Amino acid sequence: MGSIIDYQYTIENRRTDPYRQFCGSYYIQWYNPIIKSRVMVTTPKDIKLTYLISNKNPEIGIREEIDELKGKRIYRWEAEDIPRVKYEEDMPLIKDIVPRLLITSEDSWDNIGSWFNGLIKGKTKPDDQIIAQVNIITQNLKRKEDKIRALYNFVSKEVRGVAVSYGASGYEPNPAPRVLRNKYGDCKDKATLLISMLNVIDVPAFYAILPTNGSPKLEKDIPFLYQFDHCIVAIKENDKYLYVDPIEYNRYGNLPSMNQGRDILVFRNGAFQFEKINRYPFTRTLADILIKLEENGHINVTFKGSVYGSYDRSIRSDFVTFTKEEYKEFEDGVISEYNNIRMLDSQYSDPFDLNDPLSVQFTFEAKDHGQKLGDLWIVPNKVFSVGEYEMFTQKERVHPLKFDKTDEEKLHVEIRIPESYEVYYIPESFEYHDSYYDIVSTYSKSNGAVNWDYSFNRKAIFIPNEDYQLLREKFQDLVKHSEKQIVLKKR
Repeated sequence: MGSIIDYQYTIENRRTDPYRQFCGSYYIQWYNPIIKSRVMVTTPKDIKLTYLISNKNPEIGIREEIDELKGKRIYRWEAEDIPRVKYEEDMPLIKDIVPRLLITSEDSWDNIGSWFNGLIKGKTKPDDQIIAQVNIITQNLKRKEDKIRALYNFVSKEVRGVAVSYGASGYEPNPAPRVLRNKYGDCKDKATLLISMLNVIDVPAFYAILPTNGSPKLEKDIPFLYQFDHCIVAIKENDKYLYVDPIEYNRYGNLPSMNQGRDILVFRNGAFQFEKINRYPFTRTLADILIKLEENGHINVTFKGSVYGSYDRSIRSDFVTFTKEEYKEFEDGVISEYNNIRMLDSQYSDPFDLNDPLSVQFTFEAKDHGQKLGDLWIVPNKVFSVGEYEMFTQKERVHPLKFDKTDEEKLHVEIRIPESYEVYYIPESFEYHDSYYDIVSTYSKSNGAVNWDYSFNRKAIFIPNEDYQLLREKFQDLVKHSEKQIVLKKR
């Protein structure tokens, strides 16, 4: 027998922010089964609520009632015998698949637009200090894009991010001069300073607010303010916008994955408009690896790699705080597949330099590489790892697969073999293309070396159940291909 928990609660909210409209949201379904759910809102008779139920499920009947009693208007929503949502790894955000009730006393997006435009009015006006700072940053730069990049880098690096989500500060940004003096602020403060600095060099830039990908998708059919949790900058480029987010350790042009593919509200010259952020090409890793085999089974390896996009920011934010011991742990993780390792050299690009992608270079030695059987030497490709297969281990799924971002990996490995050996066997090529993936793995031999080139590109973030089985089989084939080994033969 299971247990039934019956509970109710009352929230008394004394509003401290300047937005004076009621907003509330409630999830009708969750990970636990629910016998009965009721939402009831009582208002004065002269206040009319606007409401919306998103992600409606035909298996869940939601009754809606509106009554009037003693000068009050009573809104009631009820549902019974609500099944649980089964949790799966890499499933869509539960907030985007369960019925959600949004209620507000606001009746127009125009009111929200006017209210927010009032809050930001005059906040980006530069003072003499901002103008002087812009001139210092851009004095030796000619191209407009270089100037934009330099100003972005300044705000990203020099203004510390401090989240503020209460009272008036939760919505109203500080004036740009104050943000520059303080050298800290939340997302809308950093946006304010960047917009102000860009306007000094005659680059039109505007506030843009959005729900990031950890929040429910934006419901434009109801004027509901509390859907937004982040503020970035929209730079006008001809008839399009370039969206930039000056959060710490993020390079110009690398829009964080939490912002990509989201609906957004742009405030421009006293007006506002809904826009859509496209998904930016997301390159995760480029690596060039040289492996020199010695006849005694030892190897000398030089690894050169660069990372881009959200992966760049993730590692960069770690590197700026790493101790020597943590760098050592990072290196051990990269080369852990090899035997009896001795690190010879490691070099890292400056994580504080946002002009170039983050890069690393390792040189190390390892022993007992592969297996010798008489005249044959079995050489594994330890660089080849199919991490994506972890997403396809289940035989069947309840929910579609959902990724936060697209992903790309390009690797080139050159394995130089001793003169006393020749190439006896190399694995055949593997190639697969569809609307979700482009995957190519190719071995070749030339001039006393074996070359392996690998290109992996996940182009989509959503894989429906009807395509899951086919992709699962393809990844099983890719894993088998990755386990195949090079065979050398003594001359």
